[in-house]
Amino acid sequence: MAHDVFISHSSIDKPTADAIVASLEANGIRCWIAPRDILPGSDWSESIVEAMEQAGTMVLIFSAHSNTSPQIRREIESAVSAGIPVIPFRIEDVLPCKSMQYFIGPQHWLDAWTPPLEQHLHRLTETIKALLSKRVRDFNAAGKEPRLKPQTDTVAAVPTPVLAEPPPTAARTETLVETAPITPASIFSRTIPLILITSLITLALAGGVVWWMNYHPAAPKISEKAMEQAHKEPVPPLRTPQAKSLSPQVDKKSGAPAKSTAEKMTAEDYFNKGYEDGDWQERIVFYNNAIELKPNYAEAYNNRGLLYSKQKNLEAALRDYNKAIELYPNFLIAYNNRGNAYFDMKYYDLALSDFNKAILLNPHDGNSYNNRGRCYLVKKKYDLALKDFDMATSLIPNEANIYNNIGILYAEKNDLEAALRFYNKAIELNPSNALAHNNRGIIYLKKKEYDKAMADYDKAIELDPRLALAYGNRGELYIIKNEYMKAMQDYSKVFELKPK
Repeated sequence: MAHDVFISHSSIDKPTADAIVASLEANGIRCWIAPRDILPGSDWSESIVEAMEQAGTMVLIFSAHSNTSPQIRREIESAVSAGIPVIPFRIEDVLPCKSMQYFIGPQHWLDAWTPPLEQHLHRLTETIKALLSKRVRDFNAAGKEPRLKPQTDTVAAVPTPVLAEPPPTAARTETLVETAPITPASIFSRTIPLILITSLITLALAGGVVWWMNYHPAAPKISEKAMEQAHKEPVPPLRTPQAKSLSPQVDKKSGAPAKSTAEKMTAEDYFNKGYEDGDWQERIVFYNNAIELKPNYAEAYNNRGLLYSKQKNLEAALRDYNKAIELYPNFLIAYNNRGNAYFDMKYYDLALSDFNKAILLNPHDGNSYNNRGRCYLVKKKYDLALKDFDMATSLIPNEANIYNNIGILYAEKNDLEAALRFYNKAIELNPSNALAHNNRGIIYLKKKEYDKAMADYDKAIELDPRLALAYGNRGELYIIKNEYMKAMQDYSKVFELKPK
């Protein structure tokens, strides 16, 4: 496949290079980077020369490491000799050595050493797009077929995930749920009382709205000012229950008033208490106490935010994640958690930015790739989503949620057999995964294997009695089976669980 840009970088700067490639490819700019795009068994030097000639544009990730790298100097010399434009993207405040200055001194530099990296990636993207457009215009003016063409939005061939041993990780993983639209009117072929028809159609339409709002939400457009404000909003005082007494009022041995256990507890003690299983409100109180004693306790802010996220209080969660990241700018788990909160709020571009940052911080964190893949999936960038899911399965081969997400991707592409295969894998790894049972039921329903679909919907509801989508899907199946009263009961359950 032809590439738009050749990425020249030192191997020590690979995490930054991978983040840049992810950002450019998310904007439709095809990148060539070693060693990812070097075929096994091929000559390394020959592959690099061919890639530079085919790409026609080079991005040099300039740092202290690339400044002294003989390999980088050879790449730059070859590019300049061949007349290939070089864009120096300086990630460290370093002056080029004399040999580098000879080749790239006259070039326009993009200085990107001031964090965050994301603020410089937009400028790099626009610069490359301008170069590509100019190259196309120049070829057209010369009456030739351009060697570089803008990328079209096509769906790439789907590879099979590769599995490998994962590293330890503590990031939170979320799962995207696919549901089927409920359209029972097309199957009403029998004569039934008019009032029953009207009721069922009303409920079915409402069920379709529930499906559309849950699975195909429109991402709102957010201005740069609003994005900046979302990260800077201060954490206001939180209204939470008062801490309960942690010790008896009287010392059992002496009979004297006992010293309060709360007076003895440190911030770390409260943090550990909050980490234990229990009532979520009591756990928030423990985190409040930990933060009061230690105001710069980033981990406590992150964990309190996670509790708010689970209670769907996403605004409060965001404030805590913002504070955690402000206190600890390289907090990988907080970036993943904040990205998940943005995703749940349907701010997909903000979520994508956080997952890119998480991958930049640790290119071997499988949860970050899975989370970013979910963003690409909802934006219908299937080839990028699949690439991230493949990477996630190679790092976390036994995580059922990733295979469930791959099943959703294939279901959206209407490849039912592939979707079924991955849902089966998810259920094999975690038989208690209610979402995977629900999603597999959708595939069986599309294949008209109604008994299997019913068994999966029943199992999903047994595993998670509050999974409204499973009730809606089972209601659709009951209509197909002409069991209208059971359908009414399931749709009523949907409204009970999701009244809006």
